[in-house]
Amino acid sequence: MSNSQDLSALRRSLKSARESILSEQRHRAENQAIRHIKNWDQFPQINTIACYHATQGEFPTSVLIEQLISLGKQVYLPILRTDKKNHLAFQKIIPKQKLQPNRYGILEPVSNANLQIDVKDLDLVLLPLLGFDSAGNRLGMGGGYYDRTFAFAKALKIEQKPYLLGLAFSNQQSEKIIIQPWDVPLDGTLTENGFV
Repeated sequence: MSNSQDLSALRRSLKSARESILSEQRHRAENQAIRHIKNWDQFPQINTIACYHATQGEFPTSVLIEQLISLGKQVYLPILRTDKKNHLAFQKIIPKQKLQPNRYGILEPVSNANLQIDVKDLDLVLLPLLGFDSAGNRLGMGGGYYDRTFAFAKALKIEQKPYLLGLAFSNQQSEKIIIQPWDVPLDGTLTENGFV
């Protein structure tokens, strides 16, 4: 079996594990993650946070986003960029904001450059994923959007860049994720059980 077949099989397995989690467990996991974030010693210094609109069984974020905004944090959602192929822009969430499906069917804000932030100015980025390991390696859906968007961060020290934190259920952890040279490592992953 080739590496690409291994990766495809791993993606299918992890996607199945992620989708097997019941609605009640998802709700409980999101609330546990919220408690972990609020108790995180770095949380008071964090002001600008990129999150995502959960889809296809991803770790839920709707209550998390509401909580972050109620705590005075500026929260941003990803938008597929039209000016730079396979890159993301991040736009601030505002009251009564209209969302529209992008080409993948994922809801995103109607683009407004005045509400977008330079990705280098984000304090924290909460990333969706299919799988992760304890070394900070992340397996996404295969599009490479986050890796391209945050490629600059590979050359920076932790205090100079956004903190990249994966959101996942604990059953998405793998012993080892095989990485590619272009993969951007996570600074950590947050599950319902805490930080990895």
